[in-house]
Amino acid sequence: MNRITYEGKQYEIPPKTIEVLKAEDACNAFHATHEEAYRAKFDYLKAVLTDEQIESMLGSADFEQVDLMEVLYIVNLIDDEYSKKTVEQLEKKLKTTFGTNGMKQFLDASKTVSSISAKK
Repeated sequence: MNRITYEGKQYEIPPKTIEVLKAEDACNAFHATHEEAYRAKFDYLKAVLTDEQIESMLGSADFEQVDLMEVLYIVNLIDDEYSKKTVEQLEKKLKTTFGTNGMKQFLDASKTVSSISAKK
């Protein structure tokens, strides 16, 4: 079961189905205005969460009444939860491939390359 934690309270979210994926795609698509972009993010929330959950989190299930930055934050929580198993799997593969110390060396080298690139 997938869960997000928002302001200390846990909320169950459904599995990532085609319906959720379509709402996510619409959320991530290019939008001509900020309002369209945030409306798509809110529609994504409505595809994943119940109106009761949205009201509990945002105080309203009405797009015109909610804090749009909180909408963005909750969308990010949902995305993180859906990708959690994949990230954990990747971390496990990295640890197996590089070992704990080898992975640290790899990340340190990556940071060094990034800092050199940033200076150019």
